[in-house]
Amino acid sequence: MASNTTVSDPVCARKLGHASWGVSVAGMIVSILLIVIVVAVVASQPSPTITSSSSVYVPPSSTCRYTIAGNCYSNRKYQSSVYYCSGHYYNRYCYYN
Repeated sequence: MASNTTVSDPVCARKLGHASWGVSVAGMIVSILLIVIVVAVVASQPSPTITSSSSVYVPPSSTCRYTIAGNCYSNRKYQSSVYYCSGHYYNRYCYYN
């Protein structure tokens, strides 16, 4: 059970002040160390690389803006139905040259 003498006791108050200061400094040191460790771990991770199996072929022609099913298309427009598309219909878009 706490007593009220601690508040009016200057020696005890000084000890509590020193203890509080020590805990604060220790918390700051731990925080800085955690930041340094996290940055070091993130920096040591290898950067992702694109393998040949996951790369997308980009044709050399500048007019080929879209490649669908291996075919080159220069334009696309939104279509609600496949029946109105005179080109290649894919994912609600009509691709055409």
